[in-house]
Amino acid sequence: MDRKVIIDTGNQKQLFKVREYDGRFTVYRINVGFFTDDSRKIGETRSLEDAITLIKTSVDGSVRNVEIKNW
Repeated sequence: MDRKVIIDTGNQKQLFKVREYDGRFTVYRINVGFFTDDSRKIGETRSLEDAITLIKTSVDGSVRNVEIKNW
């Protein structure tokens, strides 16, 4: 199941996608474009909690809020 993680830094919101497959969680940073989106893999973990930690460390700015939804 894919999850959408939205990180609010106060100045902007950053979008990430966490894809679970075969017990591994792959994290992608999503850059939303006008016609298409661009995704970039930032890492893999073995748990959703570790994936959220990875996302928090790759965010530009300090994290104010984390929102997790199904994709």
